[in-house]
Amino acid sequence: VTTKELNDRMPHGADAADVLYINHTNTDVRILNDKPEAFESAQSDAIGLRVFFDQQQSVGRTSQLTPHSISNLAEQVCGMAKATPKNPHVRMATQEEVQKNHEKLLEKIDISCSSGGIDAEKLQDQALKIETLGRDLPKISKSGGAWSSCSKSAVQLVGSNGFSGEYQSTIFSKGLELIAGHGNDMVTGWGYESRRHLEDMPTEESIAAEAGKKAVAKLGGKPIPSAAMPVVFDRQIANSLLGHLAGAVNGQSIVRGTSFLQNKLNEAVFSDGITIVDDPLLARGLSSKPFDAEGLPVAKRAVIENGILKTWLLDITTANQLNLTSTGSASRGAGSLPSPSSSNFYMAAGATSPADLIKGVTYGLYVTSLMGNAVNPLTGDYSRGAEGRLIENGELTNAVVNVTIAGNLLDMYKNMTPANDLIHDRSTACPTLLVEGMTVAGT
Repeated sequence: VTTKELNDRMPHGADAADVLYINHTNTDVRILNDKPEAFESAQSDAIGLRVFFDQQQSVGRTSQLTPHSISNLAEQVCGMAKATPKNPHVRMATQEEVQKNHEKLLEKIDISCSSGGIDAEKLQDQALKIETLGRDLPKISKSGGAWSSCSKSAVQLVGSNGFSGEYQSTIFSKGLELIAGHGNDMVTGWGYESRRHLEDMPTEESIAAEAGKKAVAKLGGKPIPSAAMPVVFDRQIANSLLGHLAGAVNGQSIVRGTSFLQNKLNEAVFSDGITIVDDPLLARGLSSKPFDAEGLPVAKRAVIENGILKTWLLDITTANQLNLTSTGSASRGAGSLPSPSSSNFYMAAGATSPADLIKGVTYGLYVTSLMGNAVNPLTGDYSRGAEGRLIENGELTNAVVNVTIAGNLLDMYKNMTPANDLIHDRSTACPTLLVEGMTVAGT
């Protein structure tokens, strides 16, 4: 569909409209005890139509890409829009606002998956290898299963405002669950990795080793006495602390008044020197995109700069509600209206290695797993179940289980030190973090 075709066929007198097309192909193989447990190969197509009548809008989707289905979709969506209450903050991006050139070298697609997926037999071989390597590790009693997958997506957005853009992307994933111990002392550990390009994927040996290390480290775990102490968050779970920040700076949270950062714009929220970035243009990033879901330009932004909160993440509607300008952060599915969202959201690496960060702790907790999610988005009060290792005189010692760590995110952010081990292996990525003065509740 071109912009001209959309305008020529403007459904049922709508003032403006856009069409989002999404194609997704996925191949996934799962192995348990050397035997295929599941094999999935799927392809899906969907079209989402969004229409505007003055200050009214609605959206609908169909996976039936026939002229009849699309005609019915247009009729239904326009009918819903006319019945929707007017919202003075709703509008479509103007022709002057939309992205003019979206040919960004984001390296989102790997040609080894360009035909729709790697051969299923190759995926199965990878999963079998990971499981075999993991099961042969010391102190591992059995496998909980291994998997390998490849997917490809194609996205096209066309609007009556003159915008037309498209991009493709791939993603590869491998993982393994291992079980260590016997009887009442059986514990699990996970190794999991995702990358846009297969050549960036860690080896099967390293994934298996990671799962084994995590499982064995939990053996013999016990609670520790309750106390206030420093807590070191392992890199792979530290990103959850940034997830709470991403929710708090989301424009919808600010508009609704449900963010603990509501009145903190341009104030020091983190300790000096900490920078947190939202970067949709990160090469090979898992959430990179050349334009947002409203066709607006995207840009790398410092959300936290030298500890100071610099911006919210906004789409057009939330920006209008706050008398601000969209940050190009709109995201949507085929059947949903745009809303703000983070992209590649990460904390810049610090100067200290994780080992040196731990060496500086006399008595504390190294957290490798978090459970539950008793975090209040309005107040920032934080409480989660945790597992990990005790830190004594700068060394990791006994396994720790069945404890709760608690604090307030505002206090935690102000007392946070990042290590230097940032890896962009998640959409929300973070180095290992030391947080001083948390409450650990155990025995």
